[in-house]
Amino acid sequence: MLINLLRNALDAMRDCSTRRLEVRIDALDAQWRLSVSDTGTGIAPENLARIFDPFFTTKPVGDGLGLGLAVSYAIIHQLGGQLTAESHANDAVFWFCLPNDALET
Repeated sequence: MLINLLRNALDAMRDCSTRRLEVRIDALDAQWRLSVSDTGTGIAPENLARIFDPFFTTKPVGDGLGLGLAVSYAIIHQLGGQLTAESHANDAVFWFCLPNDALET
């Protein structure tokens, strides 16, 4: 999940002159929150609602299947968490939250 978010962030910044990638982990009450933010081109408003749909991609043909975010979304929800995205003109932030006990077995 994290690798997918990092790869997407790096792809978003590919043609940007200023590149900044930030990864944070925060403890919030009974859950962990991991966020990945970048200074890429952001996500177009018309695409934001569809980014977690299987096979949805804005990348050129051959550069991706559009499954990375859909699979990450499903795994995180299966573990009792949530995956969310927010976008502005020159950045995007993805974060997922998992309960503290999500990985205990």
